[in-house]
Amino acid sequence: MLGRYGITPRDFARADWRWWRRFSQGGLTIEELRLGRMADCGVDDPALAREADLAYRQVAGAINLRRGARRLLEDLRDAGRSTVILTNGTVDPQRVKAEQSGLLHLVAGVVVTEEIGFHKPDPRAFAAALALTGDSAPRAAMVGDRWEFDIEGALEAGFRRAVWVSRSRRRPADPRVKIVKSLPQVLPALLERRA
Repeated sequence: MLGRYGITPRDFARADWRWWRRFSQGGLTIEELRLGRMADCGVDDPALAREADLAYRQVAGAINLRRGARRLLEDLRDAGRSTVILTNGTVDPQRVKAEQSGLLHLVAGVVVTEEIGFHKPDPRAFAAALALTGDSAPRAAMVGDRWEFDIEGALEAGFRRAVWVSRSRRRPADPRVKIVKSLPQVLPALLERRA
């Protein structure tokens, strides 16, 4: 889809990352983010940038569950764990994706950061997720695939443990972090006793 506007996926990913960082720090409106990332990719005409952005968001809104996501949430529920989906992003498309995922009956709720005005790694985003479970940070764990936003953010918010789903060779020294390569490894990592 991006190619129709002369945008390579790699260029878009870089622009999106830069603009998202600025947006999540409170320096931009969502409209500025959307137009800015398109301008960085060479789409300077505002009308064409809006068209490209809308086309991108329609594709980005497609449901693409990770293998094992449903099973993990079922296993967490069966183990007596309360879970929340905490997603950095905008209501459009994140809320629609959550609703179409077929997973909402397995979670205590969904927090879309645009709705609360604080984005991961801000500790207030994690507090909003905890508010849905009634739990406290020292009893909570985070499972995520983005080091800076998910893992570091949760630890700074006081979470007792984090599971990083990654194929990275990086090995963090923090004993609160467990690295796994796939979702079936998450529950054992969460239940593992720390030394």
